[in-house]
Amino acid sequence: MGRLSGPPVHASPAEREGIEKIARDLSCRFAGFWLEAPLDLRVDRVHNRHGDASDADPAYLRRQADIEEGSLTWHRIDASAATASVVDDMMQKLDGET
Repeated sequence: MGRLSGPPVHASPAEREGIEKIARDLSCRFAGFWLEAPLDLRVDRVHNRHGDASDADPAYLRRQADIEEGSLTWHRIDASAATASVVDDMMQKLDGET
């Protein structure tokens, strides 16, 4: 099976269903992760990052917080922790799917 990586934000159910369908159509294993952290922490992180590819700014994060996520079947991950802890949590979820 191949691997598929998509854009980081799939806020609406239709977007999530779309990326899942692409994975199925390509015969790729798919695991969806929904990273959650308090808005103030996410805004602080955006203010403190430099030189990355993201175009998200605090205004975008605030708009994103108002989007209705709808039904969510992806793995929920507490992204307020340190990066290594978040990655470990994600890997544990993947290991549980095999």
